[in-house]
Amino acid sequence: MTYIFVKTAIPPKTCVLCGSNNIISKGYVIRTIKHNLIVGSFCIIKFHQRRFKCLDCSKSFNEKTKLIEKSKQLSQVQIQAVLQECKNVCSFRSIAKKLNISTTTVIKIFRENVYVPPLPLTEVIGVDEFRGTTGISKYCFIIKDLLGNEIIDILSSRTQKSVEDYLKTVSKEEREQVKYIVMDLWKPYRTIFKFWFPKAKLIADKFHYTRLINDQFNRIRISFMNEVKNKLENESNYDKRNELEIDYYYLKKYWKIIMEYDEHQENKEFYCYKLRKTITKFDVLDRVLNLNPHLAEAYYLRNKFLKVIKTSTYETIESNLKTWINEVCQSDVNEYNIAIRTLLNWKQEMINSFIIHPTTGTPMNNASTEGSNNFCKVIKRVSYGYKDFELMRARILYCNRKTMRFKSKSIKDRLNYEEK
Repeated sequence: MTYIFVKTAIPPKTCVLCGSNNIISKGYVIRTIKHNLIVGSFCIIKFHQRRFKCLDCSKSFNEKTKLIEKSKQLSQVQIQAVLQECKNVCSFRSIAKKLNISTTTVIKIFRENVYVPPLPLTEVIGVDEFRGTTGISKYCFIIKDLLGNEIIDILSSRTQKSVEDYLKTVSKEEREQVKYIVMDLWKPYRTIFKFWFPKAKLIADKFHYTRLINDQFNRIRISFMNEVKNKLENESNYDKRNELEIDYYYLKKYWKIIMEYDEHQENKEFYCYKLRKTITKFDVLDRVLNLNPHLAEAYYLRNKFLKVIKTSTYETIESNLKTWINEVCQSDVNEYNIAIRTLLNWKQEMINSFIIHPTTGTPMNNASTEGSNNFCKVIKRVSYGYKDFELMRARILYCNRKTMRFKSKSIKDRLNYEEK
């Protein structure tokens, strides 16, 4: 611990209350100030603060200093260090330990200085939810600016009432500026945003409707794998049992190869410990797809759907999708029917996902919002959850935003942030 004794070189010459020059010294008080790290050691400043009395107005006052504010024990530099550390993805407790102050002090400084109002809605926004731990609701609702890559706001609940209460606070002119809204396939979102944003185009995120087909194909794989497992348990012949073991091993061990889109496949060699020899990815696919024609047909239809999504444009997606649905209906793969009903229900939103944005030159998706969900979860995880939703919201937005607003002007000036 380093101790530094400080006093001002030039004392005040006038009364801070009445401006009189007729002042006398009344001694000094020693203020203990916690300061930032100096040369790897915690620093305590012993500030000799002079006290004066004005003979004209009979008032007493302490000399002013920029080192520390009135009735505080932390220096301005220490407060600045706390706010700088809060920009990092770490817990309040770790910040307190690093700066040799209490956790409650860190939280108090953060609450007193950080101001995080919602940002205005932009041309392209993405909406999603993430798991919350504040006890208010199971899921928190997030709105993100997909062009500026900043979180607009976070709500404590994704319920229709909570979202609509928030949108009521947004002016009609601001809502009319929104042209595209990217979302997942949750029906209440479509109901809410169709009503409050009648001029905006709703876009279904490609990842979510592609996952519908992938999940159905994976269920077909698991179902067939379990059939092989049942045959294996009832088989007594050694040779047949050995073949069934290899089949089951391929279906279970190499599921990622089976689920991979075939155009992304590379015929890489790897060692199979079960067979004790080197095999390729194509060897795995040949064996698995020859086991069952139903599985092979489902694999073919799944890959064709992924190819339609990858190669189609806004003008061709509707006809290509219709062709694929007709092909599925003519096949024996009935497991895709559930996914097809969802696709038809969200048909227009799917088609809108192929619109090319003029600024970015790419289709719009919710990948950035999904990334922000993970960012929110990481902040929540390093702090072992938050009981106070407003504190969690403020911390997430503070870490995410490029520019910040502070309640204290002196703190804003010190941290060189521009106030919007």
